Amino acid sequence: METDIKQIDTVLNQYVTAYARIDPFKATEWGISGYDAMLPDYSPPGISERYNLRKDTLARIARTPKASLREKQEAEGFTLYAQAEQEKFEAGFLDSEISGTNSPIPVLAESFKLMDVTTEVGVGNLTRRFLALPQAFTGLKTTMRESKNRGYAFPQEVLEKVLEQALLLADPSHDIYQGKRSEIEMAHLSPMGRRALARAKATAQNAFADMASFLKQEIMSACSPIGPVDPHSYFISLKGVGVSDLNPSELYAEASADLVRLGAQRDQLLSKLGKKRANRLSSLEILDGFEVLNWAIEDATDAFSQQVDSQLAALASPENFPLRWENDPHGVLMHPYYPTGIGLSPSSRGTSRKCALTRAPHAGTGGEDITVICGSAFDAFCEIDDAYYVLAAFEKGIPGAHLYSRVRETYGNNLFTRVGANLAATTLGWNLFALEMAPKLWEIPSEIQLEIIERITRFIALALADLQLYGQQGQGKSLWNLPKAIAYLREKPGGPWNQQLLRQRYLGIPALSIAPWYGWRKWHETYYQFQSAGGKGFADFMRTISPTGAVHFEVIRKAVTVKKEG
Repeated sequence: METDIKQIDTVLNQYVTAYARIDPFKATEWGISGYDAMLPDYSPPGISERYNLRKDTLARIARTPKASLREKQEAEGFTLYAQAEQEKFEAGFLDSEISGTNSPIPVLAESFKLMDVTTEVGVGNLTRRFLALPQAFTGLKTTMRESKNRGYAFPQEVLEKVLEQALLLADPSHDIYQGKRSEIEMAHLSPMGRRALARAKATAQNAFADMASFLKQEIMSACSPIGPVDPHSYFISLKGVGVSDLNPSELYAEASADLVRLGAQRDQLLSKLGKKRANRLSSLEILDGFEVLNWAIEDATDAFSQQVDSQLAALASPENFPLRWENDPHGVLMHPYYPTGIGLSPSSRGTSRKCALTRAPHAGTGGEDITVICGSAFDAFCEIDDAYYVLAAFEKGIPGAHLYSRVRETYGNNLFTRVGANLAATTLGWNLFALEMAPKLWEIPSEIQLEIIERITRFIALALADLQLYGQQGQGKSLWNLPKAIAYLREKPGGPWNQQLLRQRYLGIPALSIAPWYGWRKWHETYYQFQSAGGKGFADFMRTISPTGAVHFEVIRKAVTVKKEG
């Protein structure tokens, strides 16, 4: 007997709540309570449970009446998203849920940081999660062994990064064990609770050490350097990141043309600026990040309210959503988390040069190369005429990805369109689109415009490298061949650590590095389509597309087309 389902919203709400049970880390991220003491099941049956949930929901979506245009859009958005995930699973991509860039190792650390441990119940949840790690890793090992036995070759640099993360998390001094001491003190634990937490920390440290040993002894031997993959697998990988134009040859030609065009713009700005360039911060010129970024938030909110849209600016109010930073194991501010959005107005404040390591008290004390660590941490800061600007303000702030997310959460009608919908091309592409839009909304210094072009160029070079390394494209077809793309990536990020990170994060997984560039192009097309359909500006555009969620571009494109027809 079929379940009586009357609305798409009900189906999608039930999908997200069911997925939160299957993946408690997502529940923590989404703010769904009741699962903070649990860990995901990474075993083959656990991975299959995700597949079966999507299969069941796809069937329910198909038979549920769509009474409105919005419901049709939401049904199509989920269907395109879920079908791509199902194809990956059915093709044998068992590890697709646990890729190197989204492995349980760093996800564990991030989830622990998000947990509230100011109460005895909160600390109890953290304790139980730590104690459950050995069982969770047992399931993960089984899945990785099965993938290995099926012939899957794990990307070498990605696995090296995961191994490094596991070793860091096995260290008792890591931030997930030590970083919340002041919050835990607020819980006023009983002696029994303190002993349980100490035992749980030791259990977690041993679990990470054991996982590192497993990766080193059993999985590293199954790794492969970057190389071509079969066309069918590459197409599936492209679909999995939200690419619908599945012709690698055409994608390669488009990326090559974009690189040539941006190169010409870069040359024009260089000629205009002469020798005047924005300088990156040195290791001894690190600003107090809180002060500068909070200034940027305040300026951006004011500018967005005055020049773009006051209603949307209120969604990113710094009073309601203050900036948070997370420290890395060395105490250096390396992982900024932007729950709001930041940006620069024409009256942006700079600050005079000062040597401040106040937010990084342990930097340089453990024999690390401080230049590499801090230079990588603060590559979003630029110095112009003895003043500092925050380039991340454009990429991560207004009108960037997190404002888009905030608007989507406000206008979304169900849990999927508010928090569950996520597609790499939509979200990563929006970052670059927002970055390029900033000079069109505000008066931006030419030096910053140059930095924007170079950052976008870097991601297009990554896409081109992906198409050549995995998609077997580009033999003699472009001025931007593989050697030139790799040389550019080596030159621009600034340090060896950053060069390696770019390869591990993007080039280690087939098609992943296509997503930012492809999404950037699609956002451009969609925005121009919106304008030609009578759209009245950026704020109106955001109101039109935000309720669709971070879903497939086909859905977003149709949302804009409907406006024209209306």
